[in-house]
Amino acid sequence: MSCYLQNSVILPNFATMKIRFALILSMFLIITGCDYRNARKTLVEADSLINEYPDSALKILEQLDSRDADAETRSWHALLLVKANE
Repeated sequence: MSCYLQNSVILPNFATMKIRFALILSMFLIITGCDYRNARKTLVEADSLINEYPDSALKILEQLDSRDADAETRSWHALLLVKANE
C-alpha cells in the first residue's frame, strides 16, 4: 500500500490519486490552452473523462471557447457540455 505524506498526515491511495489527477489535469490545461485550433484535442480529452470524472470534464469544457471553431466542433462541444451537466 503506497501512501503520501503531507503536513505530517498520511493520506490513503484514493487521496493520492485525486492529488495526482488534479496535477495532471492542471498540466494538461496549461499545455493545451484553449485556442480554437486545439479545441478538438481538448474535446477528445474531455470526452475520455466525462463518464468517470464529469466534474473535471465540465471544467475543461467551460474553459474552452469554441466560437471560432467549425460547426462540427461547436456541436460536439455543446453535446459534451450537456452530458457533463447531467
